[in-house]
Amino acid sequence: LTPPLVRALQGWSIPPDAPASALTGAGRAAPRGFAGDGSESEDEPEPPAGFVLAGLTVSSIGSPNPNAAELQVLVESNGGQWLTGSIGDGSCLNLLVATPAELQKKKRPAKLAAALDKGVPVVSADFIV
Repeated sequence: LTPPLVRALQGWSIPPDAPASALTGAGRAAPRGFAGDGSESEDEPEPPAGFVLAGLTVSSIGSPNPNAAELQVLVESNGGQWLTGSIGDGSCLNLLVATPAELQKKKRPAKLAAALDKGVPVVSADFIV
């Protein structure tokens, strides 16, 4: 089985207007502490500003903190796209921000069910912030 995040990112590519450092992979280090080669460092370069979420489509469900409007600004200012309203069958989405309350409901909301059925990773607002 392919992990949900891998499935969600299949077919993803760096946008053509990304800076050269993004195109060459510079600044795209493994998460801190996970390089695996013993060179874990706090000095690893960050992805180019404005392209951390490039090519990803994100939506939310529930009442996240920060709210959806603030999350939208964060996502779009980092190169991602924000989807409001219905997500259809979920295939247009890469990440869904959900609150614990939405995840604990006995009857899954349609947006959450569609995302989970398509293997879209469901994250907290902290993931975006």
